[in-house]
Amino acid sequence: MKRKSKHWLLQLIVFVSVMAGLAATCCQNSSPTTLVLSISVVFQGCCFTNMGFLLWVLRFVPKCCVFCYVFKVVGL
Repeated sequence: MKRKSKHWLLQLIVFVSVMAGLAATCCQNSSPTTLVLSISVVFQGCCFTNMGFLLWVLRFVPKCCVFCYVFKVVGL
């Protein structure tokens, strides 16, 4: 069975950014493509910031999740 992606919203925003970037490259004087590109890049930043808080700030991590810290020492 095919697994569903958990980051479909981020994938959609990245796809919109790539398409708007290509359109802005072809039509350099088009204001709507520039506006869509700018908004989609801001949404990407919001998604990455949200993921950063959820992954690295411990009070935002759900209580059922367990962290295992593994430190690997590499000799010189």
